[in-house]
Parts: sequence; C-alpha cells; structure tokens
Amino acid sequence: MPTPRRMDPETELAMLRAKVETLMAERVAPAVSALADEAESLARNAGSQLRHGVDQVSGQIRGGVDEVSDRVRDRPLAAMGLAMLAGAAIFALLRR
Repeated sequence: MPTPRRMDPETELAMLRAKVETLMAERVAPAVSALADEAESLARNAGSQLRHGVDQVSGQIRGGVDEVSDRVRDRPLAAMGLAMLAGAAIFALLRR
C-alpha cells in the first residue's frame, strides 16, 4: 500500500486557511446574522412593551392627580390642614 505524499507546511496551512474561511462564510456568518436579527427583534418587542407600560402608568398617575385635585377643590380647608400636618411630620422626622 503506497503511503500518502506529505504536503509542504505552507501549502497545508493555505489549505487549512481556505477551509476555515469557507466554514466562516457558510456556517458562522449566517448563524451570527440570525442571532443578531433575533436580538434586534427582541429588543424592538421589549421597547414596545415598555412604552405600553409607561403609557399605562402615566394614565394612572394622571387619574390620581385629577382625583386629588378634585378633592382639594371640594374641601380646601381639609386639604390645607392635611398639608400642614404632613409638613410638621416631615419636619419632625428630619429634625432627629
């Protein structure tokens, strides 16, 4: 049985480089591209969900502010008394 001929190291290295470049082009690059597309899609979806959540919270805060404003208009003396009481409590806590 004849023994296979051994290539010189430079030729063998060039062939290995070509194989690595082929693998990168055929397998690695498409996989990385697919992962990047998926990450972009996930980020876009997360941003959309975050905006929706912020809109909901903003609406709830606006509703709460409107409710407090209505109560202050209905009972201004009680609101002033409550504000003074809250201020005194905060002052007492900060003074410690």
